[in-house]
Amino acid sequence: MIGPWQIEDGKIWFGNNYYDGEGMTGVGAFGYFDTSTRRYTLFSPPKVARYEISAILVEPDRVWIGLDQFGEDISTSPGGLVRWNRITHEIQSYPLEFVVDSIRVEGDLLRLKTRNGYALFREGEIHRFLANGRRIAKFPPPQPTTDG
Repeated sequence: MIGPWQIEDGKIWFGNNYYDGEGMTGVGAFGYFDTSTRRYTLFSPPKVARYEISAILVEPDRVWIGLDQFGEDISTSPGGLVRWNRITHEIQSYPLEFVVDSIRVEGDLLRLKTRNGYALFREGEIHRFLANGRRIAKFPPPQPTTDG
């Protein structure tokens, strides 16, 4: 099933979404449909193959991809963020403890939206925030403890 998508220069870039009941089947891929040639081109590098695509951002020299797994308990688990070089097809992986729901450019950084808030990412450095803008160390934020 086609998941997140973006149009760029007559190509419809997309990532696939699927239900992976056992959590280990590798069918993850991303690519594009060229509207002029009416042909699909798909990529499934090993670091992407075992995940589904939760978010995609296509830039002239790279593609950013959020990864997750959708398992038997009807929930997603994070797979991180990858940067795929469009020329060399080299991948850089960035592990994350949260699922990326969307990616967008904001100045010189990326805004990674997640269920509990967002993260700002630049050159491998990440800062996490709740939806109200409060900065936190990790998602989900630690719960307050009560002494009883």
